[in-house]
Amino acid sequence: MDGFFVSAIVALFVLYILVWMRGASEMYEGEAAVAEYKQKVMMVFAKYGKGQAIDIAKLDEKTLGDLFKDFLIVFNEYQAKVNGKPVTMADVQKTFPIDFLNEYNATISR
Repeated sequence: MDGFFVSAIVALFVLYILVWMRGASEMYEGEAAVAEYKQKVMMVFAKYGKGQAIDIAKLDEKTLGDLFKDFLIVFNEYQAKVNGKPVTMADVQKTFPIDFLNEYNATISR
């Protein structure tokens, strides 16, 4: 009976470790997806900023539309990786990362 009990405890411990490792792996993959998403968004900003800070209010309509289209592609790629819901151009302003833009502008201004 004691051997059975010890075997059950060991089996539960191994199961716990496996579940914990899977959760840690998924958490890492989520963090990696966010980091990759942020890097790609910053590259989009660099493409349109051309070494200068970006003021969305001063961009012409075509450039702003192109910026939003490029952002939308990057955002929907990220959503696919994290099993999120893709967005359309109608919702792009709701999901646009103003914080990333502010960070980009702050970095460029230094």
